[in-house]
Amino acid sequence: MSPSPPPPEAAQGAVSSAQSAAQGAVSSAQSAASSLADRATGAVDAIQAGTFTAAFRAGYPELAEGRDDAAIEDIYAQTCAAIDQNIDESTVIAELEVRAGNNGTLATEQQAKQIYNIAKPLC
Repeated sequence: MSPSPPPPEAAQGAVSSAQSAAQGAVSSAQSAASSLADRATGAVDAIQAGTFTAAFRAGYPELAEGRDDAAIEDIYAQTCAAIDQNIDESTVIAELEVRAGNNGTLATEQQAKQIYNIAKPLC
């Protein structure tokens, strides 16, 4: 006698289990890809902020004096936020005169324009 085929319920259960396992694998792969993308974005953001900070320190030592990297990165972040909000360039530059100023001295309009020009392509 040949073995009898499995009941239809068993076959459906096996298909359901296989589908569930496949969905779990896809979900895990998507999660891993998303995590890698987030880390890559974070690395790019850190590189851009670091590039801005280095350029700011090199170009404006008097404005960088006494500031840690986080304070300079904040200038960059606020400038990028204004650019991302489509605030007009002249307003962002006027804000940079104050934001980039140091020890009670405002940045000049020329310095603020140059700082804006450093930040914009990095944003």
